[in-house]
Amino acid sequence: MSGHHLPIKSSKEIKDFFERNNGQQFIEHFPLPSFRWAEGGLNRLNYFHLNDVFNRKTKLGAKLINTCLKMQKFLGIKRKPLNTFPKLYGGSAWWSLSSSCVRHAINEIDKDPSFLKRLKHTLCPEEVLFQTILMNSHYKHSIIGNNTLTLMLWEYRNGNSPANLDKSDFPMILKSTKLFARRFEYPTSQSLVELIKKDVNQKEVLDDSCFG
Repeated sequence: MSGHHLPIKSSKEIKDFFERNNGQQFIEHFPLPSFRWAEGGLNRLNYFHLNDVFNRKTKLGAKLINTCLKMQKFLGIKRKPLNTFPKLYGGSAWWSLSSSCVRHAINEIDKDPSFLKRLKHTLCPEEVLFQTILMNSHYKHSIIGNNTLTLMLWEYRNGNSPANLDKSDFPMILKSTKLFARRFEYPTSQSLVELIKKDVNQKEVLDDSCFG
């Protein structure tokens, strides 16, 4: 999770869910290239994206990053193919994995650091790293669908996409089976956060009374 996430279920509900689904992995994944991403997503890997060199949040930084990318395309410069794995996968960076699954991914990186090294200067490498490692391992059989357990609205609203959630989204959150939600931004989401906390706290009190 990031600082823009918030649990929308009680701690007991979250704990019970993972106990029921012990050993299962929840991570979005799809083979690359994919229609979900611009240019199939391969543009993320084929060119140098200097987001970790220049600050995209500044006008100058964004201009330098975009100019560098345009120059590579104009000159026909492409990075070497990423051949570490037979198949590349992408997906959301928000996932819920078992400890053994995460250890496997870390061990694979330790055994062959060339994959992680090759992902340097790519765009959003965290949306390729775990998906590719796990879908090329025996853990792919324990991945449940494409469920990230995080509720997001992929629309431009309140100044961001995915949308910065607000009070009007509370009924949807109450009906959701997801455990977490994003994106919360202050002050836009402040009233919504208070409503969610109140709902979760009431559930916590009810859970305590059941065991009391």
